[in-house]
Amino acid sequence: MANHYNGDALYWGPERLGGLNRVLYQVATLGRTRNRHFGERAGHSSFWGDLCRDRIRYCRNFVFGELNTLKVCPWMPYHDPARPFVNYWYASADGGNCKAFVERVSEQAQDRLEEEGGAAILYTHFAHGYCKNGSLDPQFQQLTRRLSQKNGWFVPVAELLRFLETQGNGQTIPPSDLSAMERRWLWAKLFQGTS
Repeated sequence: MANHYNGDALYWGPERLGGLNRVLYQVATLGRTRNRHFGERAGHSSFWGDLCRDRIRYCRNFVFGELNTLKVCPWMPYHDPARPFVNYWYASADGGNCKAFVERVSEQAQDRLEEEGGAAILYTHFAHGYCKNGSLDPQFQQLTRRLSQKNGWFVPVAELLRFLETQGNGQTIPPSDLSAMERRWLWAKLFQGTS
């Protein structure tokens, strides 16, 4: 599951963060995102946290500008006891439109990902700039073709996350590590506009 900016999003807006990170987010956004997301609020008409907990194993939260998602979130999937309606969280790389996707999967980024032995979870919206005048973006075509020729393991996100659980991930994230990841995301959100 991947939250968006809809009213039934779970632990979204300032609820994505804890402690000082939440305060900084609220100050930076002038409180505009407070009381806009209710998925985890029992009794609200948009509440569905119990269904999420019972039926969905993995939920996306933080998005980064690094292709190697496992590098920025080595604990994923991870559990956060402060957000009990989500079983496990995972992060992703920002590819929200064609421009961002092409930046993320540049030849250098692909080679670095391979050298690091990492893993990439990259999201995108194919309706955002991939096709112009009936033609698929040539840079997107070239980079995805190059990526497909690498000796990678190309699987759905849930399969990758299940595999990571077999490797020891899927634990409760240490609070200091969660706070550091929140700060890294908040910095990127404020200065680079990631989601």
